[in-house]
Amino acid sequence: MPITIRPARATDRDAIIGMHVEISRKAYGHILPDYYFAEVLPVEKDKLWSERFAGPVDPERLSIMVADADGALAGFTSVVFDPNEKWGAYLHHLYVGSEFQRQGLARRLWLAILDTFPASFQDAPISLLALEGNMPARTLYERVGGRVEERILAQYPGSPDTPVLRYTWPHRDVLRQRLAPHTA
Repeated sequence: MPITIRPARATDRDAIIGMHVEISRKAYGHILPDYYFAEVLPVEKDKLWSERFAGPVDPERLSIMVADADGALAGFTSVVFDPNEKWGAYLHHLYVGSEFQRQGLARRLWLAILDTFPASFQDAPISLLALEGNMPARTLYERVGGRVEERILAQYPGSPDTPVLRYTWPHRDVLRQRLAPHTA
């Protein structure tokens, strides 16, 4: 099945919310409490994606790309461009549906979103946050050259403080080079 990487549309909102909640449960179920997944996460993600798709996406502030498999969502990624953020561009999401994992789709999504960086962020650092206990994600980030810059404790409802790591890259060309097919 051919998979097309394209900018997200408002009509992708519900599929993105569904995948965001489903994959989060699978990835973080051993880290965060059931209460969080049942009561908090669906409401948080509905609010987040409803706000992001409430009007036209400003490409100077946000980019959202999806992997479209014949009309079905195979994955998505987003990056936030905040000129006040000391860590540079924030890779906020990288989610790939279970049936599409380990096929290079995460790499394709990341490469596509790197092409959307506005001029003001092309040489800016890049960062993302990962739960310390999410070893599959951490393995990916480390394999593509992510460097842990800080460890913080995050608070999730119904859970004790949860360790989160901030991974960084000096700028998009460094990450792009590390994502080349021969290294990913």
